[in-house]
Amino acid sequence: MGEKTLRLDIISMIILKLLSGKEAYAYEIMQEMDQTFNGLLTIQRGTIYPALYRMEEEGLITGQKRLTGKRMERVYYHIEPKGYEELEKLSKKCLELTETLQFFLKQDQGFTSDMRNMK
Repeated sequence: MGEKTLRLDIISMIILKLLSGKEAYAYEIMQEMDQTFNGLLTIQRGTIYPALYRMEEEGLITGQKRLTGKRMERVYYHIEPKGYEELEKLSKKCLELTETLQFFLKQDQGFTSDMRNMK
């Protein structure tokens, strides 16, 4: 799993989790992420829209345009059944990675001295 894939999986999982509770528009999703992670996880604004478009193309979420005010439209996203399946899959993957990292970090030592000397 490359860094880009991991990052996309985490962003997708977070968006799907937020949408599992209510439908929301992109800016609302970004605000919720900021409040939830309080600076511990920074997701660039320019990453959210491509993630939403990709997930919509994959059938994980659906966007619906709604008029707000006299002329302004917002796209409200909601999670689809396929999105719930993906959320479950990504959540399991993330939990497995977290458990593996916790196990690794609790070890008394990282690489053995033999491995450190290999170059």
